[in-house]
Amino acid sequence: MSYWIQEAIEKPGALRAWLKANRRSIRRVTGEDPFDKRGRVKVATLKKLRKAAKAGRVRLSDTTLRRINLAITLHKLRKRR
Repeated sequence: MSYWIQEAIEKPGALRAWLKANRRSIRRVTGEDPFDKRGRVKVATLKKLRKAAKAGRVRLSDTTLRRINLAITLHKLRKRR
């Protein structure tokens, strides 16, 4: 099995680091913590954050928004396997 997509990601862990740095503001906007008890990123929170950004309730950089979209897409790919 080829893991080409892992090599295509330029800065692995960048989204997780951003979520940790902005944890309080994410809780305020979405109403929940971006991490579960095991420390994994909640995809539902990412979807809420993306929805809030599109509605104009929160401003995200283009790079952060792309990283959120990529994380959601990769989660979908993993579920299909």
